[in-house]
Amino acid sequence: MVDRKAMMIRTTKFMTNHLLSKKQFLIDHVLHPGRPNVSKVELNEKLANFSQMINDVIMELTKKFEMKDLGQLDYFLGLQITCQSGGLFVSQSKYIKDLLNEVDLQDSKLCPTPCLPYHRLIKDNGTPYHNLEQYRSIVGALQYLTFTRPNIAFSVNQCCQFMHNPMNSDVVAVKRTLRCLSGTIDYGLNFKPGKLHLQVYSDAD
Repeated sequence: MVDRKAMMIRTTKFMTNHLLSKKQFLIDHVLHPGRPNVSKVELNEKLANFSQMINDVIMELTKKFEMKDLGQLDYFLGLQITCQSGGLFVSQSKYIKDLLNEVDLQDSKLCPTPCLPYHRLIKDNGTPYHNLEQYRSIVGALQYLTFTRPNIAFSVNQCCQFMHNPMNSDVVAVKRTLRCLSGTIDYGLNFKPGKLHLQVYSDAD
């Protein structure tokens, strides 16, 4: 049985020692790669050297630990990662398709929004839903989708408030969110290098 604590200590020690030996290299090539006095040729050389350093670290890791390089990341825990010239595009289209097939809503009528405007779910409004486990499973899956689909976060949060005793009206709200996702399966998040400009909107009411 693997001792996780011992493995973490070994990994941390290795990475610390290995990267400290590359300290000046990291400062020159990562923290300050684009100084005004650096020519295009020099910059290309720096990038090539940086790629070589990454390969060296991977090779050293394979000597110390049982592991293998799986290549460029494209799928991990339901997240689909696409490398583009301007950055990364992260989506969960396969995850959504599987979820829609599971609840048999793959061919349902589409909705433009994940929830109705000015509509709030109310506790004990209507008749209880007959399948508590199914409701919890679907809403839990929707929670995971908020990683790449923040537009459904509000509607999913409302549905989460009734996990202990969902009503049929809550199930209708869940289905609307699923129907919205059905029409926007290929949506996702773009991650691009540069300064982060965070914009937040709030309804004080």
